[in-house]
Amino acid sequence: MMYGSSWMPVGGWNRSWTEKEKIQCSRLYFFFHDKKQYSEKAASMIAQMVIYKEKCHVHYSEEQEQELKKALQPIHLAKA
Repeated sequence: MMYGSSWMPVGGWNRSWTEKEKIQCSRLYFFFHDKKQYSEKAASMIAQMVIYKEKCHVHYSEEQEQELKKALQPIHLAKA
C-alpha cells in the first residue's frame, strides 16, 4: 500500500495541474481506496475524473456521472 506523496496516477501527473490539485487528487485517491474500498485502478481513475471535472468542466457520460456521484457520497450514506 502506498501512502502520502508516493502515490502517482498511472501515466504520471498532468503537467497543467497545480500542487494544490495534485494534493487534492492524492487525498481523493486514498479516500476512495482506503475508506470506500475501491480498487487501486478505480480509485485512481475516479480521483482524476473529479479533478478534471472541477478544473476543465468536463461532462462525462451518464454512467460515469452516476459513478462519480456514488463515489462522492459520504461514507455513512454509501453503506445505507
